[in-house]
Amino acid sequence: MNTDGRDQPASPEFEPLTWAMDAEQVVFIWTETRDVFGNKLWFESMLYGPGLPEEWQDELAERSGEDVVDVLVEAVGDLRDPDPSLAFLGLHDTFARYGVTLQIPPHPHHGDLLVRARGLVDADASRPTYTPQSWPLGAECVASLWQQIESLRGHTRREVASRQVAEALAACMGDERADELSLRCRKALSVAVYIAVNHLPSDADPSLVLEAVRDFFRDPFHGDVTLEFAPHPEHGDVLARARQLGR
Repeated sequence: MNTDGRDQPASPEFEPLTWAMDAEQVVFIWTETRDVFGNKLWFESMLYGPGLPEEWQDELAERSGEDVVDVLVEAVGDLRDPDPSLAFLGLHDTFARYGVTLQIPPHPHHGDLLVRARGLVDADASRPTYTPQSWPLGAECVASLWQQIESLRGHTRREVASRQVAEALAACMGDERADELSLRCRKALSVAVYIAVNHLPSDADPSLVLEAVRDFFRDPFHGDVTLEFAPHPEHGDVLARARQLGR
């Protein structure tokens, strides 16, 4: 990724164009970069999903004289485990070299992504620095998680069950914190939950699942976030119950 593209004038052989992303496009590319960057799924989502419209791809291929995949590699190929904003900066600066001004509206939680990305570049960092956090989850949230886990006990497809638990957790925390937790642990939440609970039997008590999820995310290498569970309306202190069952 050339981070100095903003200072490079477009080649005079290109007629200047301006392409404007919409808000849904920004959220989609952010999420895909957060969750699957580093493998072919990211490129597939850019080419065949809502990432880059087909007419953009055709125009870039014509202007560059290359396959559009090569243009994407030019934009992000040297990024390693990046903050998603850096992918936007790579796209912006690479498009500019082919005479295209890419307008990127603010992300709903992270604001101006080019400002965020350039701040990271100036700091010679690939991600923001996150401090340890404690996030409380209220009784209603704990009850809904418990109910979701209970409904999935004995499910034979652990990855499906993990995804549904992750979705319930995200719904409890809200979009902004769910996004931050995924950024912190550098994984899609469904993958993180799968890793956290995979050692448990599929019919494990919900308290053991909640304990495993809590232990995973409070690890400094998996987010450094301690989820504080309020007492369950019926089952009380879920961590005390898990400790008792684990004896």
